[in-house]
Amino acid sequence: MSPPRWSRQLCAVAFDFDGTLAATEIDFAALRQGLADLIRHYGAWSDSLQGQYLLEMTAAAAARLEPDEAAHLREAAERLFRAAEQEAAAQAGLCPGADAALARLRAAGLKVAIITRNHRAAVTALLARHPLPHEALLTRDDVAAVKPSPQHLQAALHALGAAPQHALMVGDHHMDVSCGKAAGAWAAGVAWGTTTREQFLEAGADLVVDSIVALPGALGF
Repeated sequence: MSPPRWSRQLCAVAFDFDGTLAATEIDFAALRQGLADLIRHYGAWSDSLQGQYLLEMTAAAAARLEPDEAAHLREAAERLFRAAEQEAAAQAGLCPGADAALARLRAAGLKVAIITRNHRAAVTALLARHPLPHEALLTRDDVAAVKPSPQHLQAALHALGAAPQHALMVGDHHMDVSCGKAAGAWAAGVAWGTTTREQFLEAGADLVVDSIVALPGALGF
């Protein structure tokens, strides 16, 4: 299969971290239940919170509270998230071939960014053990709005000095594709997790690969 024509225009690639580059295993079901219990403790639960992403769920619940209580809820939720993320990062390694794939892209002259909803300490701790070649890392601690908001990717591309039309967003969740398309970038899904090829295509993916190892070749690098 020939590489897509637009791949010749690329100068930068941004990657999701968990599940795309790092084999972290966070028990999101348990984390969601813990957050729901916490929100109920503050009397801010609403059935409308079900199905929301965890960070957005926290923000929506906090908006139902007085400022002091809202701040306490956000702090307690952040402690909950960080404990789970740090535990997962301490046990995780890289996804197979992630380091080689990024090195191959950089050898082809592309700049690499990592953007993640994870917090910085957990990500940097994992990268200290398992380095990945990259020029920019933007966690939730570094931006006002995280993906799927396009602002997260836009901030990374600004750090790389790359225009969206010359950049590719890569991830293992349809959220990553939505983020890339909303930012005006190209988007690729890595279909080795729970998101199917069909779901990636429905989200607007320009490319779907079966593994991160296959990405450079699929792009013609």
